[in-house]
Amino acid sequence: MISPTIGIAHVHQLFPQEAAQAHSVGREKRASVSSEVPALANNAEHNGDRKLANLYAQALQEGIKTGAVPEFLENIPKDSTFGKWWSHLCGAIKNPSFIAWAKSKNIDLSKPIDIHPSFDQIACTISGKRQTLWGPEQDSRWSTVTAPLMHAVKVVGAGREVTAPTSSTSAPFVAVAQFYGEPRFPISTQIATKRSAELQQQGAFNKIPLGDTTRAAEIRSDSALDSAKTALGDSQNQHALTEKLQSFPRNGSRRLDEYLKNTLLSVHPDSTYSKQSEPVDANAVSLETFISNSGWRLPNSQDELANLIRVLITPSLPEVSLGNLGGALSWKIPLSSDQKKWVYSHVTHNNVGLPDLGEQFRVTGALGYLSRNLHWSASELRNPGRVIEQIVDSPKAQALGKALQEKMGALSTEKSNQDWILTAIATTLDSESIFNPKKNHVAGFDLASGNHYGQPLGAIKQGLIDHLVARNKTTVEMAPIGAHLLLSHAAPELLVRDIPDGVTYGSMAWVSLKAAVARIEAQSPGTSAKMTFAEVILRDANDPISADDDLIQSQARRSALIEWGEINGVFPKSTTGVYSQSHVDLAQQAIAEKTEQLSKVSPALRAEIPTQKSIALKALKEAFGEGIPFERNCINSNRVTQDSHYLTPSLTTEPTGDYSMLDLYLSGRAADPVGWFSTDKDVPISYMLNKLVALQKPKGLHEKVFAEYESGIKNAYVTLTKNLISQLPLEDRKNIEYGKINVYVDGEVTRTTSFLPGFTHVHESSFPEQPLKERVLLIKTERNDETTFYEISPQHGRIRRRDDLKSGFLEGVQERWVERPSPNGKKETNRAIQEKKPGTEQHKALQDAQQELTSAPASFSSQRSQYLGELLSKHTTDAFSFDSLFESSKAITTFDNEEARKAMATEIFLGVIPGASAIRHLIQGKPLEALGDVVFDGVMYATTLGFGKAAGAAKGLNGLKSTRLFGKALGKAASNAGNFVTDAANGVRRGAGAVVAQLRPGIRKVDLVELAKRPNVAEGTYKAANKVDSIRGTARLDEATGKWYHYDPATRRAYGMPIDFTPEAAPALKKTTYDKLQIKFDTQITNAAEDAGLCFHRSSQIARAESTISAKAYEAINSSKLVDGYPKGYRDFMGIAPDTIKHTFNPADITESGFINFIDKNANGKVVHTAYIQRTVDNKLYLYNSNQITLDAALIRTGDAVHESRSVRAFNLDNSKQQALQTWLDVGDNIPGLVGHRYDFAFTPASTLNRNIEQLAH
Repeated sequence: MISPTIGIAHVHQLFPQEAAQAHSVGREKRASVSSEVPALANNAEHNGDRKLANLYAQALQEGIKTGAVPEFLENIPKDSTFGKWWSHLCGAIKNPSFIAWAKSKNIDLSKPIDIHPSFDQIACTISGKRQTLWGPEQDSRWSTVTAPLMHAVKVVGAGREVTAPTSSTSAPFVAVAQFYGEPRFPISTQIATKRSAELQQQGAFNKIPLGDTTRAAEIRSDSALDSAKTALGDSQNQHALTEKLQSFPRNGSRRLDEYLKNTLLSVHPDSTYSKQSEPVDANAVSLETFISNSGWRLPNSQDELANLIRVLITPSLPEVSLGNLGGALSWKIPLSSDQKKWVYSHVTHNNVGLPDLGEQFRVTGALGYLSRNLHWSASELRNPGRVIEQIVDSPKAQALGKALQEKMGALSTEKSNQDWILTAIATTLDSESIFNPKKNHVAGFDLASGNHYGQPLGAIKQGLIDHLVARNKTTVEMAPIGAHLLLSHAAPELLVRDIPDGVTYGSMAWVSLKAAVARIEAQSPGTSAKMTFAEVILRDANDPISADDDLIQSQARRSALIEWGEINGVFPKSTTGVYSQSHVDLAQQAIAEKTEQLSKVSPALRAEIPTQKSIALKALKEAFGEGIPFERNCINSNRVTQDSHYLTPSLTTEPTGDYSMLDLYLSGRAADPVGWFSTDKDVPISYMLNKLVALQKPKGLHEKVFAEYESGIKNAYVTLTKNLISQLPLEDRKNIEYGKINVYVDGEVTRTTSFLPGFTHVHESSFPEQPLKERVLLIKTERNDETTFYEISPQHGRIRRRDDLKSGFLEGVQERWVERPSPNGKKETNRAIQEKKPGTEQHKALQDAQQELTSAPASFSSQRSQYLGELLSKHTTDAFSFDSLFESSKAITTFDNEEARKAMATEIFLGVIPGASAIRHLIQGKPLEALGDVVFDGVMYATTLGFGKAAGAAKGLNGLKSTRLFGKALGKAASNAGNFVTDAANGVRRGAGAVVAQLRPGIRKVDLVELAKRPNVAEGTYKAANKVDSIRGTARLDEATGKWYHYDPATRRAYGMPIDFTPEAAPALKKTTYDKLQIKFDTQITNAAEDAGLCFHRSSQIARAESTISAKAYEAINSSKLVDGYPKGYRDFMGIAPDTIKHTFNPADITESGFINFIDKNANGKVVHTAYIQRTVDNKLYLYNSNQITLDAALIRTGDAVHESRSVRAFNLDNSKQQALQTWLDVGDNIPGLVGHRYDFAFTPASTLNRNIEQLAH
């Protein structure tokens, strides 16, 4: 017998007797429950939840009566925990970004949208059909537009699917039940009756158990909701800003700066912008103000505007759940060297007391232990990231993470368990980096080995995989997984998918990729392993738009440039890992020079052969403009003469036919006294002759341009050769750079035998010949008693070792003679190798052995490489017959153009010139075909950035146009940040993943806003590992233990072990307007005692009105204990010291409001006056001055109106007043009859004052 149960409307058919009653009410019935819920307690904080609990209880009672609870609860209290999040979800579904995306997908927004964050899915109606959209199958916008929805549903649905709301006050009964952890339906009437009574008696839902992670208090707290609403507000601001910027007219009808200044943007009240400032004019600000105050750079050109729009519409990088797989090694403040050793010891000696973690896992470590008895198919193993996630999620791994966390005494958080699991794997798989750290080494494998130079990046990753197996660190099956784990935080560029083989270690492409990946990893660790090469390129094409982004890009570039400089012999490797700015500058210069040379290769090899005709047409268009038919035969002469030159290709002299302006210009006959006239009104020759005669002769122009064309091709082959050499493995580069070299030609020789009356004549060719398309040289090197052969062909972009020539190498004929058909006598061919002797003593010296250096050879820029490049270029281009090609590119005009004579002359001409087919192409107007025949037949190799054809074919790229942008920042100067410590000092001592962690942005305004909302989070100082040094940082107080832990503002997570932390006061954040500050200042003075005072009293009152200083700071400034006219300790808490005193006023130094203290140069450096400077929300500066009439006078002289309130004058520090202030500092009081005083000053930001007060208090 089935017990009576109560279900929602769509399952009421399970209960026949109650079903009929429910049906009579209607399937879509809603709860008609009064919103007048009696008060159950006086606690206002939980009043909304109490109201909702009562509503829920009444709905249960109705279900008991009717057999079915109402499908929806009405009048959801907006101040309830559920009501707040439900309202937020309602706003998220109306997010303009989501709506725009949904419309682009033809999603019917009037139909239900089911959201399932656990599976990253949305079920919706598209073009009339119900469909399910899965995140991994969608475009790159998915993560950005669905993020607010997914996050809200994850909280509201507690891990289950939720249908998007249509009203903020009406919600499904089951959604409320799921949110508060009520019994799942269907339930029995007995349970429903009992639960209804409990709710009415308690007046509240049950507390969520501590182990319920889907409903954890931290996830659904007001702080979490505020953060979610802020993110949604920021998204809407960004969408609105993008639309405004995209609306800027591109036709030049408006100036960009004027458009930004005068176009208003409505700011979302929940956004970061609104919280960190007070928007002007009811949340409407100019685009200029919004962009500047958001920390972004104002665009000053169409290109910068386009870049800003690209950045705004580029989807944000997703957060990878496991990050870069480094665990605690990749924290912003990673584990110390000792702590890593403790982790290793705890795991390898099983100090954590786990079953089965025995001695057999000493070598394979935590990865071997956790993967034992787990099995994957071959296809599953091809997704290492997913395999690692499954390992981390396994019960055995969770137990290890929990035990290790407790053993280390670390903070327990939502993410801490997985961090300790990954730390256990990393430290035991790569114990070498703990006990004997070396730069660029993981698990004892040298990622920067000289053998890797010039190798595809995939070969390095495979080398690590093989190494792990050879060292018994992993099984064959798990080796790719282990390599992925290590590389994710040590060398993430090796994990990018679909990297072309042309991207080799040490190449220009590699350094660009490495810098681009570091930039991505700094923003979202672990993301690059999920991206393709093409996706990395396209994201890197966006220039930074903020100072934080500038810093990230600069530091990422510096690290990559240092390593590139070592590889390419720009400077020797540092034994300490410390590099100065001069090292960076050298690498910067070398890479810029190489980029410049390589950038010319592709245009040179792709250039069309310049013909006289094309050059002449260009000159005519420049002289007379477009639209004139220069080639139209419409010009005649009034006088005709004849001569007898009918059969030569030279120009004739008789003007017998119709000619064009081009004919006259090319032939130089425009000045002939033959009475030229035009039969076409579009060619008014009579008005153009004088100018036409004065133009530079096309012959000279053609000679100059063709010479540049020829030089470009020859230089291109020189550059290609040098680039090929520079990408070889290190030992091969050393062989070519330092060894004694000999150069050989391997080609075909012929022997002809002529049988003449009375004797036989035998002739052998004197030097081997090579086909036009196979121009190759052999280079023999002798170094360290080792002989090596290389074959180099810049024509094919190829350099390779010829180990087959090592044994038995001999010059001369190599094979047997082979007879070939010949109409005259006997013809035989063979293959021969013959040395190409150096032509000069200088060349001979360059082929002798060279002195070796300790650093890698500078293979691209060395004299040896330049010599070989010129040698290969000459050998290659000598076959191109540039002289004949030049002759063939001359023009034939109508003066030559009687058909029979032209045809005969042309064929005679072509019959005596090598490459006749190519020249025919030229005359037929097909220069590209000619280029293919004569020069390189379409063969082109990687040049500008080393990508080549493979990159052009990469998915998502549009040939060279896309790749041109990749790594472009490397050609710009890196910012000077003093000595730069690379992986040797950072990554080796503190964990490789920590290097990327240090690239992440510091504390930004948005982070400070967040800190201000978290009373248990503060900035301050903590003791370093040596227990002596103090380091600034951010920490969170754990209320349960009373201990401080490191806090990462970027991820908003605390982590690690307890630290010795001294908190400081939170810095001032909120900017206000000038007008609002005036009102606050006027109204806060409530008595006569306050309405008076010295200059520093008045300044502190202004600061208090702006809410920039703490109560402690205000009290300190207004202390009654004065020394030399100022409060005791004034200079200390203002931070006035020799290094903070300045004389030149620079408004850029004033980034926030604060105090400006003036120091009299004639009074032994005493502070003699104090004023207050306000930095407003729209970034203007105002100086508030009291009791200094000479300063008032200096500023009033500029003539502007001055606002005065309670004896304080406020001056807008525009350019004129800044100059007046500087003059006052320079000249002083300048009062007749008095000794003039000249001043220096020290500016103290309000946040610095607050911090100093806190420190002095401790």
